[in-house]
Amino acid sequence: MSFSKFLARSTTAVRTGTFRYPANRMHTSINRCLRPAISHAQQRGGLPITILRHSTSLLRSEAKSLKHSREQHAGFREQEAIHSHDQQANSFQQFEDQLNRYKEQQAQFREQEATHSREHAISFQNFEDQLNRYKEQQAQFREQEATHSREHAISFQNFEDQLNRYREQQAQSREQETLGSQKQQETLDSQKQQETLDSQEQQETLDSQKQQVTLRSQKQLARSLEQFEGKLKRNWEQQDPLLKQFQELKQQFQMRVEQKNIQNHKLLVGSSLLSPSTRFLIFQQCAALEERTKRMKLEGRYNACGALERIVDQAILEGKISPTAIITKGLRELAEGREFTNILELEVKARKLYDRQVMEAFEDLYRKSKYNVYGNDGATIIVSETSWMDNERAALVCLLKLQSSWPCPLPWKEELRESPKGDK
Repeated sequence: MSFSKFLARSTTAVRTGTFRYPANRMHTSINRCLRPAISHAQQRGGLPITILRHSTSLLRSEAKSLKHSREQHAGFREQEAIHSHDQQANSFQQFEDQLNRYKEQQAQFREQEATHSREHAISFQNFEDQLNRYKEQQAQFREQEATHSREHAISFQNFEDQLNRYREQQAQSREQETLGSQKQQETLDSQKQQETLDSQEQQETLDSQKQQVTLRSQKQLARSLEQFEGKLKRNWEQQDPLLKQFQELKQQFQMRVEQKNIQNHKLLVGSSLLSPSTRFLIFQQCAALEERTKRMKLEGRYNACGALERIVDQAILEGKISPTAIITKGLRELAEGREFTNILELEVKARKLYDRQVMEAFEDLYRKSKYNVYGNDGATIIVSETSWMDNERAALVCLLKLQSSWPCPLPWKEELRESPKGDK
């Protein structure tokens, strides 16, 4: 139950037996007790309650209610004081807890900052060490690069010296071959002159015999003439194969001389027109190809299969085919070129074959070359007639002739079956 601090004054009167409530309509304990008493008095027909008696009781009840409200207010103030003191204590405790946590966080932060500073110092020291190592590596790399450049210059000079020696050897070989052919021609001429002299001497002897044996019979003369004609015929028959062989050797020698002249002319003109960087690149390509050839010999792949792989590698280095081409695709791209087509036309005409059949054999050439790995001498790629069909051999020869016109070619030769004696 709650009471107001300020009680308004009100007058209570009893008229015609009814009780009028206060103006603010406060329901106090006296009111609740007084109403049933008034009602009971009215029912009994007794005297109405007097004003004095009612005022006294009302004042007494108001004093009690005022005292009670003061006690309640005092209790409320004590509770509020206790509650505020508890709140202040709690807030002060929370503030102390927060302050302690803040101090702990500050200590942790200082420890972390010290740890980070040490880590930064260590990382900075590591960075300085790495930087020093990098500088040392850069210096070593520059030294190696200078050494490599000097080595490349020396190797290029050696290559030029080898090229000059090769040219001198070619000139000497041409001179020797020319001298050899001249000597062979002179020997043949001397043999012919000697045979002519011999025939003349024989003719003179026959004439003398004819003059001396005029008395002999005609049969003996005819017999001697027949013997002489037979001997002369046999001599000429013996000379015909030698002359034919000499003519064939002479033609082969002329063809070889022309090919060497063309190659030397290309080398001389090409090397004189190329820049030093291009010549150095060609020298590097030749060195790489020589290394590949040595590896082929060590791996036992110095044969037709290894030659086809080396041809594709060299074509990739020189930019004749795409750099990502595999062996079969690279061979197809080479076959589409004009150089291969020209060589193929000449080989087909010389061997009396059909170009369509040769190209069909060309498609399966690399696969079949894996099975023909024998018959080489370790220095020359040998294309044997007994190991290849005619169309396959023609296709392989076309590729080998094509690479012969490139720098640093592989040495190769074609071996044919020896025809029986007497065959033309």
